[in-house]
Amino acid sequence: MERLYVTPVLKAELAQKYDIGRDWAVTAYAALGAREEPLTYEEGDQLGLKVALQIAEVRERVQQRRRKGRRYSGFSARDAHDFVPQRTRSPSPAGMSFD
Repeated sequence: MERLYVTPVLKAELAQKYDIGRDWAVTAYAALGAREEPLTYEEGDQLGLKVALQIAEVRERVQQRRRKGRRYSGFSARDAHDFVPQRTRSPSPAGMSFD
């Protein structure tokens, strides 16, 4: 079976829309927070205002720590757990793989 590549933005959007699961959302948000470039307008529109602002906030904290010379490896899944809501439904259907 061929794997389908899903961008972190699409992964986050699907996790929100279909309540796929917290772990799925956390990995997507962590990838977005860790990357060098900021969210684009289109990505922010896809994610929604709340999530886009949360990612921007954490990215700003990372930048502040770097400017102050503090050692910080960047945005991680641990950071993302702070704002990803708890799952209310079961994870993605069996047999589906969107890595």
